[in-house]
Amino acid sequence: MEHIDEARLSSLKVVQVSADTFALECNDKLYYIGAVLFSIVQHLQNGKSFIDIQEAIAAEYKLVLSREKFDQIVTDTLNKIADAAAPQASAPQSYVYGQVVLFKEPLLAVMTRALQFLLRRQVVISLLILSLLATSLLLLKLHRSHLLSSELSPAHGLAVIAGSYIFFALVGLFHELGHAATAARFGIAPKEVGFGFYLVLPVLYTDVSKVWLLDKRKRILVNLAGIYFQLLINILLSVAYLISLHWNTSATYLIISFFLTNATLALYSLNPFFRNDGYWVCSDYFGVPNLSAAAQSYPRKCWDYLRSKGQIAFRNPGLSQTGELLLLAYTIGRLSLMSWLSYLGYSSFYHSFRETVQRLYHEGQFANEPPLEYGLYLAKMMLFCILFLVLAYRTLKPLALRASARLGWSPPAAGLEPVAVAS
Repeated sequence: MEHIDEARLSSLKVVQVSADTFALECNDKLYYIGAVLFSIVQHLQNGKSFIDIQEAIAAEYKLVLSREKFDQIVTDTLNKIADAAAPQASAPQSYVYGQVVLFKEPLLAVMTRALQFLLRRQVVISLLILSLLATSLLLLKLHRSHLLSSELSPAHGLAVIAGSYIFFALVGLFHELGHAATAARFGIAPKEVGFGFYLVLPVLYTDVSKVWLLDKRKRILVNLAGIYFQLLINILLSVAYLISLHWNTSATYLIISFFLTNATLALYSLNPFFRNDGYWVCSDYFGVPNLSAAAQSYPRKCWDYLRSKGQIAFRNPGLSQTGELLLLAYTIGRLSLMSWLSYLGYSSFYHSFRETVQRLYHEGQFANEPPLEYGLYLAKMMLFCILFLVLAYRTLKPLALRASARLGWSPPAAGLEPVAVAS
């Protein structure tokens, strides 16, 4: 092959995911491709010549493939994918920064095998019902006893904060093992579990990129498995809470804190507007691999459609009318949430800045503030400002780059992103 060397060609693997969905796998990274490219790669790997491929494409797709177009597909698209998926390239979780691998594939395989008994159909149904019942009853009991709004002593508060952070890490790890174990049950070997930062938040992640080779139902089950594993913890916490009532008050507050932390994390994971489990469920349900990008470009698509007076296709390829309406609702919800969070963030930043200036000059109610309280506040505000500026930079940078490219001030971003991102 004069256009792509044999080593690169052999590193590519094409997979038919469904009747009209195709993927190309290269170095454990997946990219959705069209039916024509799928057919071309298959013919190339079978040693067919351009003439043979041209005749096959014409017969199968009623498409006349010119030599120029063939060369462009092979030299540009396939080589670009091979370069982007090279082992030295960045990790697939491009939205997770500062990644640190905690468990690699061999150890992860052992751990997921040990958890397979929790994924048997009858066990899942029984434990899921029990965990939901335990969670609901304990929340109701805490509400009726007013423990949700009770004040803690400084000693109890410190123990709760320290314990909650440790518990947060353990729950996050168990959550990710739920994704990994379910993917393994469906024949997808998880590559790693690691730690990193999403925006400015510490997160754990699981690399199950090949989950996109599964059908929609199985992908959704993999996405929801983390929450299922978290709910199992609430069964143990509910039992521990009942025992602690006859044992130790400090332990009771700690268990309540663990329970509320776990319930909050499970609920947060269902949020579809960040890259949580709920996001991947919506992505699978809509059939849109890069749902965030689709929602972000939706207003532009509407504008282009109106400007062309209906001359260009509006609906995304392969998306039903119901899916298009759901994508529209998702876009409106995402824009509303982002606008509200942006308002809260910038408003808090402004008021915090004013209060910090008053404290620096010891004005008003802060004139006689104790030195310790003054120092702690300034340290807290410095950390808040750093996190806010990092978040603002990561939020505004892509918008600025796109605007600069449209105005011709900089070249457009090149490269292909893998469609299959880890949970």
